[in-house]
Amino acid sequence: MDSTFSEPFRRIFRLNGLDRLAVGPAVARFRHLTVLLTEANARFNLTAIRDLPGIIARHYADSLLAEPLFPRRARVLDIGCGGGFPCLPLALARPDLRITALDSTQKKLDFVQHAAEALELKHFRTICARAESRTLRELYEEFDVVTGRAVARLNILAELAMPFLRTGGLLIAYKGAQGSEELAEAAHALQVLGGGEAQDLPMRLVLPPECQTAPPAKVPAAAQGGGAKAPATGEGRAATAENSAAQEGTEAPGAAEATESRHILVIPKERPTPPQYPRAYAAILKQPL
Repeated sequence: MDSTFSEPFRRIFRLNGLDRLAVGPAVARFRHLTVLLTEANARFNLTAIRDLPGIIARHYADSLLAEPLFPRRARVLDIGCGGGFPCLPLALARPDLRITALDSTQKKLDFVQHAAEALELKHFRTICARAESRTLRELYEEFDVVTGRAVARLNILAELAMPFLRTGGLLIAYKGAQGSEELAEAAHALQVLGGGEAQDLPMRLVLPPECQTAPPAKVPAAAQGGGAKAPATGEGRAATAENSAAQEGTEAPGAAEATESRHILVIPKERPTPPQYPRAYAAILKQPL
């Protein structure tokens, strides 16, 4: 295994308490994902985070902070999966999960599907559609867990997500430093949509020094595979969400490392969601619950 990837991978996972997920063949499989991600980023703007330490920390480790909360063999829906986060790292770390990746952007979903096939992920499928589309009604109440990362504020995400959850299932929302505020803001929405008492789990994403420099370094050639070019900076909603997440709640505990504030919000579904939800997205934005 080339140390250009394995050493920072193991170090960043260790910093974030994810040592158990950075052993054996897992390292090689995450390296393979990095090659695929870098090659795709050279063709189109899949992600704004393009340096190797940033990919490992802000995509892989960040996606796995909530991993212990996913029940074994859970049926999981990742709403707005974008370039495959958190669904691809979760699938690599937890092959027992049955994951559906949902996004409305075909180009990004094509990458996620290609990566899943190249990595030989079992129990993994993709669907290209908007989460509020009524064509997805057959999937309502089919999932044990619905998750989302950098998708929308919680009161909006909850309206999109709760119909897909079975009663007794969990909404696991990845949030930044403003997570507690979003949870308070969404109290009415969660009550209307069938949610129960929420848990707010504050966490820290630990960043090594090389993640704190700008501009980001290129991904080393050993992790690019086939000489792929360094990807261009991402644009649009995904890039904005990633850049915001990378800056939000950052604090430096010392010269060696910095941390970024995270909140994992866990909301159980206690009652069926009323059938009028989700509304059309324009109506959700115009008058959030």
